[in-house]
Amino acid sequence: SSMTEGPRILHLYTLKFPQGSHEAFLRPELPFLAESFDQVRIIPWTRTQEVIFGLPENVSVHFTDSQTSSKKSIKSVIHLVFREIRKLSYLKSMRYQMANARQLTARASALETSGMLQDDALHYSYWMGEWATVLGLLAQEKRISGYVTRVHGYDLYDERHTLGYQPYRAIQKQGLKKIYPISELGKGYIASRMTGVPLETHYLGTVDHGPGPLPTDETLRVVSVARLVPLKRIREMITILALCQRPVHWTHIGGGPEEELLRTETNGLGKHIQVSIRGDMDHDAIMHEYSQKPYHLLISLSSSEGLPVSMMEAMSFGIPVLSTDVGGVHEMVTESTGVLVDRELDHAQIASILDDWILTGLARPAFREGVRQAWKERFSADRNYPRFIEDILSLEWS
Repeated sequence: SSMTEGPRILHLYTLKFPQGSHEAFLRPELPFLAESFDQVRIIPWTRTQEVIFGLPENVSVHFTDSQTSSKKSIKSVIHLVFREIRKLSYLKSMRYQMANARQLTARASALETSGMLQDDALHYSYWMGEWATVLGLLAQEKRISGYVTRVHGYDLYDERHTLGYQPYRAIQKQGLKKIYPISELGKGYIASRMTGVPLETHYLGTVDHGPGPLPTDETLRVVSVARLVPLKRIREMITILALCQRPVHWTHIGGGPEEELLRTETNGLGKHIQVSIRGDMDHDAIMHEYSQKPYHLLISLSSSEGLPVSMMEAMSFGIPVLSTDVGGVHEMVTESTGVLVDRELDHAQIASILDDWILTGLARPAFREGVRQAWKERFSADRNYPRFIEDILSLEWS
């Protein structure tokens, strides 16, 4: 493989990262990429007005203009559109789709004219969306030798796309060396829809901040971290806490449209229930919270999830998780790390789990050490990212 000669250059294609706080879960991966390559070029899809955070010195950001248009790109537009025309939802939104296809092909020519494709770079798309289509076009025209992609959620599930299906998969397959789903659930989904491309699950990972303090009093200390939107069902906590017999202190971290409503709804709860709604907190503040304040468990009542990084983070401090069994959560929350409950919430059942939490083994130091151990073995940045990079480098790139 050609990776042994010359400098190793990686192109990392993102949506908005590293601008603002977008794709925050890419942050822990970046130092590992910077260490393994001589140069990392991040190429975001969208330019925002947000500040680019401090990057390692061998990492640079490049914006590509998509205003260019040429005869050649018209040919590729037709090629793109022609493949999708059999789909009714695509036909119905034809004008929009034509404009979108023009943007995709213009991006491909912008990358070509940027001169960045001259080097023998490895191409890694963080999402299997727009950039994957552009890289597929470039591979098809032999402008790059190929690329790899992760796949998460919006770029994976048919129902998450406005068209009701993920378009341009046939183009994306061009030159695609490997797909890296971030959960086994995602792997099964993509395997049933895309054949002939190697697939391997590679979990994301979080940074180790050490174990959190053990709760010692008789009050159950519960934390939840979520946007206050209907999907996350945080307001259901009110019904659950109203059924709890024993003292509970619940802290919620995260803001959103339901914040005011939630604040008023907590007023009616009994004296033995204390609630602290903290609103939005930045990532460092949440990590500090976990390292200073004792929590018995993290609770998630969400009706839909992928493989939540917020759970990985709590587990890294030794905090067990009580969650609805949705998405890939069961890959993280097992008998040795917490409790799964049915997606159709049984409020009384959850209340009784909370009432019994301290009485059962779930609060024991040994159980919490096991939670942290499970995180270390499966969801730690130090373990997962070097393995991921090693796998990318082992592919045949020339």
